[in-house]
Amino acid sequence: SGLPTVGPAEVAVNFPASISPALMGKSPTMQMTFKLLARLSAQSVPVLIQAETGSGKAMIAQTLHEMGQFSHRAFETLSLSKVSPAAHEEILFGPDGIYHKAQKGSLFINAIDQLSSDAQMALARRIENVRLSGSQPQSPRIIAGTTLDLKTLVDQGLFRDDLYFDLSVGTLKVPPLRERLEDIGQLASHFCEQLNQEFSAQRQISTDAVEFLQSYH
Repeated sequence: SGLPTVGPAEVAVNFPASISPALMGKSPTMQMTFKLLARLSAQSVPVLIQAETGSGKAMIAQTLHEMGQFSHRAFETLSLSKVSPAAHEEILFGPDGIYHKAQKGSLFINAIDQLSSDAQMALARRIENVRLSGSQPQSPRIIAGTTLDLKTLVDQGLFRDDLYFDLSVGTLKVPPLRERLEDIGQLASHFCEQLNQEFSAQRQISTDAVEFLQSYH
């Protein structure tokens, strides 16, 4: 199946039928990343996914949701880079807000670093209420995505420190491809096979082509 392995001492999780390309790789760094994902999937704490643009944070968040015990519940996503800051609080927490649509499931908020100050306060309060009550079955699990170091934004006064503390309880840092060149061959072959099926072709990625791809920063 190409799935990274999790040792017998690891938690029991709902392994997906196939691995997302965003988590694909046999390098030690990706094996560790997947094992951490497995541990986090068995918990209900918020998770902060830190990865570069184009790393597939939404796919990673969905995998985290699907591996968890509430995989049968809703999985909702919101990319803040596509929404005006003035509308953040209403879209998230209004009567028809996405926070309510994701109840009992998972809510992935991408570009969390762009969240408006009012929405930051509202989200921090909801996470705090869940933590203080011990359990709120109607509340979704919060998964946040960012390309930035939120701690730096906190130090600059641009992000709430209490919200950062809550979101970073479970932090998943996904290494870029340039730090795991050995995974490029597997990824290239995966996408080549997808294209073969789409176009009824039988192409292969040559060793020279993989080495050429690996030469890029």
